[in-house]
Amino acid sequence: MNSTSIKSTMPMNKPTEGLKNTLARAYLLTILGRGSDILFYVGIFSIFSVEEVGLYSWAIAVTAFFGIALDLGLVQTLIREFSKGSLHLRSAVIASLAVRAPIFVAGAILLIAWNLIGHLSPNEFRSLAFAGTTQAVIVIENVCYAWLKANSKQTIANVFTIFDPLGRLLLLAMLVLLLGKPVVPDLLAVILVLHLSIVVSVLLVLRGVYRVRAAAIAIERTSLADTTKQLWSSGIVFGLIGFVTVMQNRFDWILVSTFSSRIDLANYSLANKVYEILQMFIGVAMLTVYPWICRIGAPRVFQTKVNIIVISLFISGVILSLAAGLYLPLVLHWIWGNKYLAAEPLLQILVPLVSLATAIMVLYYPLIAHHQERNVFKATFIATLAQLAVNLLFIPKMGSHGAVIGMGVLTVTNFLFYSVLTYQAKLSTKNQLWRKVIYLLLMFSLAAVLWITKTTMSLGVLILITTGITFGYFVLVIRREKMWLTAWIKRRFLVFNAAQ
Repeated sequence: MNSTSIKSTMPMNKPTEGLKNTLARAYLLTILGRGSDILFYVGIFSIFSVEEVGLYSWAIAVTAFFGIALDLGLVQTLIREFSKGSLHLRSAVIASLAVRAPIFVAGAILLIAWNLIGHLSPNEFRSLAFAGTTQAVIVIENVCYAWLKANSKQTIANVFTIFDPLGRLLLLAMLVLLLGKPVVPDLLAVILVLHLSIVVSVLLVLRGVYRVRAAAIAIERTSLADTTKQLWSSGIVFGLIGFVTVMQNRFDWILVSTFSSRIDLANYSLANKVYEILQMFIGVAMLTVYPWICRIGAPRVFQTKVNIIVISLFISGVILSLAAGLYLPLVLHWIWGNKYLAAEPLLQILVPLVSLATAIMVLYYPLIAHHQERNVFKATFIATLAQLAVNLLFIPKMGSHGAVIGMGVLTVTNFLFYSVLTYQAKLSTKNQLWRKVIYLLLMFSLAAVLWITKTTMSLGVLILITTGITFGYFVLVIRREKMWLTAWIKRRFLVFNAAQ
């Protein structure tokens, strides 16, 4: 490889991380990262008052729109193009920053104008400024992570990604020790410093380990122009998808804050954050699998392995979400008592929807790998309009409960649309789609029985795991995959016996 031109080679020629080991390491790192995330938010909801939690949630919701404007589908576009070997790393960095610089400037101007016209409080202004700048720094991180993931260095990328939740947790603990009771802007300021440190670290790794010397890389004007055009054309569509996704996940926060109160927003944000953390457990693993899904035309054995991994993630997501929906409110009540009592019914309705969200992710990534992002955007846009209509109808009357109804409408609508798209693109058969529906119906029915009979947590979780895996094997795994899985288990058994 030329030391002055780091370019992704074609997927069939480059070394490949083992599927099993890569995914196992990804899950271990995900558990560490999400565990830190959970402890961080437990700290947030414990240390700050309900009103301050509302301020933090409001700032995150507002800057999420700025973040998605900066992102423009950066991760998905770069992973796909790096995996195909069509982009140089340096050109991708320069093009990504060039496109996003005017967006950052426009965001800064809008914030200053909002402060002058809307009379934001000092804490509100500082919170938005720090959180928005952090979003800009994350853009550079994402370019580096995408290159690592697409070039069979996923474990290194996953190690860097856990620095964010782990660092936030440690910084929150330090603030409490130093200041006693910090305010929200202080926390967001140190999070910005954390991400600046992460960017410096990952750039040093890319420069030292992979010999990416920015000064030594000569790029033709046409190459950079082509790269910018390539990222812009795909990025616009992905950015629109991201925008409607933020509308789905954060605009309801703003509506709850506007029509109800920030205390109600604090309770809803708690339930919504639990939903997102559970979804992220599966999402990180699916993003790890995504480069393998992009290897269209790979040998059948490779595709079979990937299919089994995806089915395993689907089963895990359904079991995790239903168990959390049944028993997590008890755990949160034990932690906070009655402080967030209003969040418990929201959790019981919202968290089981992660089952459908997992199914949506399983359908989404093959569509993106096959360049169906325009159709995905159309479907997501229609689903978002449906959610928006429900939110505008119910949130002014019901507050956070109306937002939960909107999330339900959104999730069901997305699942139906994505199922149709995968069938039309010939990525799934009717039989495969019906298998997913049947599995979901069986598992929801089982959860309903456990809820009605008031089954204890230990027994209920055990039943969900054993029954969920059994149902998954017989309902979701097709004959060819069962044959491969049986042969793999036999090989593992023989290896184990030989070791004895």
